[in-house]
Amino acid sequence: MAIGAAVNEVFHLYENTSTPNLMEIETFGGWLKAIEEAWDQGISKITFLTSGSTGLPRRYTHDATFLIEEAQFLAGYFQSCRRIIALTPAHHIYGCILTAFLADELGVEVIAETTCTHSFLNHELVPGDLVVTFPDRWAAINRTVSAWPPGVNGVVSTAPCPAQLVMSLLERGLSGMTELYGSTETAGIGWRRHPDDGFTLMPHWRFPSSDGEPAGSLTRLERGEQSYDVPDEFIRTGNRSFTVGARRDGGVQVGGVNVWPQRVAAELERHPEVERASVRLKSTPSGARLKAFVVPVSANAEIGLHSRLDQWCMQRLSAVECPKSWTFGTNLPTNEFGKASDWVE
Repeated sequence: MAIGAAVNEVFHLYENTSTPNLMEIETFGGWLKAIEEAWDQGISKITFLTSGSTGLPRRYTHDATFLIEEAQFLAGYFQSCRRIIALTPAHHIYGCILTAFLADELGVEVIAETTCTHSFLNHELVPGDLVVTFPDRWAAINRTVSAWPPGVNGVVSTAPCPAQLVMSLLERGLSGMTELYGSTETAGIGWRRHPDDGFTLMPHWRFPSSDGEPAGSLTRLERGEQSYDVPDEFIRTGNRSFTVGARRDGGVQVGGVNVWPQRVAAELERHPEVERASVRLKSTPSGARLKAFVVPVSANAEIGLHSRLDQWCMQRLSAVECPKSWTFGTNLPTNEFGKASDWVE
């Protein structure tokens, strides 16, 4: 029932009165046929859910023509692609566009994640392969793939990819790495081929016509007759180029999932032994994780508090929201101006 409800929600099958009850269809192929028939009859919407790290997941609905338009642009951009190595889930909007719509536009084979063992990545990649995944997975791949065959390209999205990681992959022989910028709310917005470059708008986007200056902070973009909020602050650097700043809502990426450190800190402060808490992003060899600075209610409360907070978080937060390192002190760290600051562990 849960899977059926999710399929109905994602593909808007409930909008078609002639769609059969999925619970009465006994095969997976039958479900696929029901989706195809519903879309053949005019349904062309897909709904994606955010990670839900601030509570219930938020739903964002896109018209399929919107996503296909992006896939058509990417098909021209990745025209040398012969196979797509899908190391990101297709229920994520990035995965859907890159491993479903793009594959359809190119007419190429998709190699599923379950097939892509470390041995496969080291020995079975061939020229024309396009490896699709997110920054933390690229970091893991960089530690296990010693050399790349010629003609294999990569694409990364969902979070900023560290420049040193991209350079390391290129030095080991990856032919190219394309970074896509976008969000669940907007789908893809821009792209770049090198971390030193700014992003270029995809052709179906434009800067607001009211902004006649070549530079300035932007929070909205236009597509057709519609205007969209963007999740990050970014600076217009040319007619169709921009650089990306911090998220406007304070969110960060952990393991390819959006999390909000302020929400985690608030949850820690609900613990009866915690007076104040601060949570920040921490870089580790396995990718970005959260760290916490905690001010206990008393000096004695610090004894064994680490393990009690671990348990508290596991019961109330998702795995990616749980801090991986703890620092305790009598006051939250601040800079010389009295503002919240980072700390040395």
